[in-house]
Amino acid sequence: MNSATRQAIQASLAVLITLLLGHIFPLDRAIWATLTAVMLVSSTFGESIKKAGERVAMTLVGGVIATALYYLLLKGHPIALIISLLISIGCSVYFLVISYAWVSFFLTSFVVFLFALLSHWDFQLLIARSYETIIGAAVAVAVAGLVFPIRGQKSVADHYMCVLEKVECFIDDIFSCLSVGSEERKNVLKHWQGVLYPSWQQLKVRQNFVNFELAFSREKREEVQAYQAGFDILFHYLTNILELLKKEPSALCREFEHELKQIKGIIQENTSLLHQLLQWGKNRFIR
Repeated sequence: MNSATRQAIQASLAVLITLLLGHIFPLDRAIWATLTAVMLVSSTFGESIKKAGERVAMTLVGGVIATALYYLLLKGHPIALIISLLISIGCSVYFLVISYAWVSFFLTSFVVFLFALLSHWDFQLLIARSYETIIGAAVAVAVAGLVFPIRGQKSVADHYMCVLEKVECFIDDIFSCLSVGSEERKNVLKHWQGVLYPSWQQLKVRQNFVNFELAFSREKREEVQAYQAGFDILFHYLTNILELLKKEPSALCREFEHELKQIKGIIQENTSLLHQLLQWGKNRFIR
């Protein structure tokens, strides 16, 4: 089953469960719980947990702060209320690709100011939005963990292998360019910076999701963190080598060719060990 189909099934089931809860336990604004459940169904179980925690926490914080601002400064001042509403929606869009937590904060502020402008806002609505957000988040996490779940451990193990294969190609390519002209070497370095570093950043994001999944499993969490530590050391070497080759002239690189070959041997040895460790760990995850 592909990712889009799986998420569509999860989202539909999350909506159904939320609507049933709203029917059994009449909710004041069931739409808030329903929308929250849909929005928090993500690609992996760990990502759903992370987003749910951020959504609940920042909804509570944003709701309290926006409500306080409304009662202390904005009530009875429609122009100021409109300006605050526009700032909130602008910030929500701005942080959309930066931080989901801040999106949740400003989106809640926007809801407060919008309700206050078009009808009314009070503490009862704040309480309703808070507990319905919690309900929607709980439904989303439960569905993501029980219905066709994708565990972050396997996803990260697969991505580790992918990054490691790129690193192995990088090592061979980067050391073979020591004897070529300066301009050609710069092109090779630029290419590998564009390939390797984005993969590394993506891996760190996925690693973060796994930490949420394994919050109550110390042994597995330490195992995954051991992989991360190995890659941190590996990329420390690679980064230093990249900086050296970018700054020093080709003649100086050839002068230190013996030392660079020793570094290459160390990196290849550690890369090979990481490869074996990850292959073993990946097989464990699959089993």
